[in-house]
Amino acid sequence: MLFRSSLVRPGDVPTAGQLWQSRGEAVANPADTAFWARDDLQWQQVGGEIYDPTELASDWMDNGNIKFSASGMYVVTFSFYRKSRVFQYDEGTETWSRKGQSLSLGDYYRMFISEDGNTLVFGCHTNGCNKVEVYKYEVNTWVKKQTLRGMEKADTIAATPNAQTIAVGEWQSGYGFVYVYDYDVGTGKYLARKDGRVSGDLGNELFGQDMSLSDDGLVLSVGAISANSGVGYVRTYIYDQTYLKWRQLGQEVQGTGKFSFGIDLSASSHGHIFQARYNSIKTLERHRYNASADTWDREISTDISVMGPAPPTLVFPAISNLPGGAEATLFGHQAYDEGLGVQGRIYWRKYDPETQSFPEYGPQIVGPVTSSRYGGAVRLSKSGRMAAFTGFSSADSTQRRAFVYRLIDPDSLTPPPVNGACEASFYLNEGRCFRCPRPMTSPAGSTSEAACKCPDQGTYFRSEEHTSELQSPDHLVCRL
Repeated sequence: MLFRSSLVRPGDVPTAGQLWQSRGEAVANPADTAFWARDDLQWQQVGGEIYDPTELASDWMDNGNIKFSASGMYVVTFSFYRKSRVFQYDEGTETWSRKGQSLSLGDYYRMFISEDGNTLVFGCHTNGCNKVEVYKYEVNTWVKKQTLRGMEKADTIAATPNAQTIAVGEWQSGYGFVYVYDYDVGTGKYLARKDGRVSGDLGNELFGQDMSLSDDGLVLSVGAISANSGVGYVRTYIYDQTYLKWRQLGQEVQGTGKFSFGIDLSASSHGHIFQARYNSIKTLERHRYNASADTWDREISTDISVMGPAPPTLVFPAISNLPGGAEATLFGHQAYDEGLGVQGRIYWRKYDPETQSFPEYGPQIVGPVTSSRYGGAVRLSKSGRMAAFTGFSSADSTQRRAFVYRLIDPDSLTPPPVNGACEASFYLNEGRCFRCPRPMTSPAGSTSEAACKCPDQGTYFRSEEHTSELQSPDHLVCRL
């Protein structure tokens, strides 16, 4: 894909806004739109507690450091003894199991796993580590393939879901830089992108402390939380594939007050929305790109500390955008009081543009016992329908575990038939029970009046016949 737009004359260098417009707008998936419009979604746990029973009990899981693949099928954990483990979900057995060997990594802090679960990226900057390493899964084993950087400090990572593009943040003599690498199939290596470096203006800005890449690897948002004497800012760049260079998109978005704006930076899949919070206060800001004006418009600045259980002494939110800029954010709250056991809670909050607020949306996930401490770290899958987080085992409050839940609509909870029949409010079709809808749509290919009967909901009658594109009978719409 080239960024030559019809708005640009041959020989002219396109502006950042013209590059953006040539990418097209983010388009919501109709199925996703319908899903998020429901007000009766429910949480369902995926598999059981996630941990490795073969490891030492003293090697407990790091409460704040897990990663979740975009697909929601893989979880990466980090432990007290500096070991990283990958767990994969088996849909057939509905269980989690370790994938490959445990990796003894030293002081690695940042982690990433690709959506297919076959690429791992780790970064660290302590005890002389100062590098980012890439592992690939080959023949049931994790194999280290490449070291990307090794300067003074190099640990922050942003990547596309498929791991095709990786951004690495590092500091050299106090100055912050972000380097971007693309995977080359021919060499099997990540190669530095042409003119793929962006940098801060001054030393000690912590430019690159947090970053986010769009799914196509062409839009990069970077936070600099110590810039402007601690005010902080976020800059967003778009890559010009014709002239092979980054261009700043819109203005530099600065924080207000000396509260270190730009931490927990997260952008939508398309890159047109970003959220970030302040490091010194519990305030979240959300900004949306205005292509016609080439500006970032602030949609909301809100205190998120009041959104947790009352009264929380500390609140740890995990902030993530949903793909395509869907208006939802996941918060994991953990009221932390060393003298009292705390259950912990996971909250869904959905952005409401009319009220410019984050009202609570859907059910909460609450720890099963008072010592659960659910929500120490919360991560989202790409679809936004699955969440991974840490907490303590319900059976042993001294052992920390990872958990995965997914949001489902109640209609998908279909009990199995018993003695060839379904329970009330469900109908039988091809050996499975389906919930009776209102109005009821008969199974595809069912054109008899009998298909319009559903237990415990009265008798439906045939009111309309739908046809397929070939104009052949397809199914009935049945009404009370």
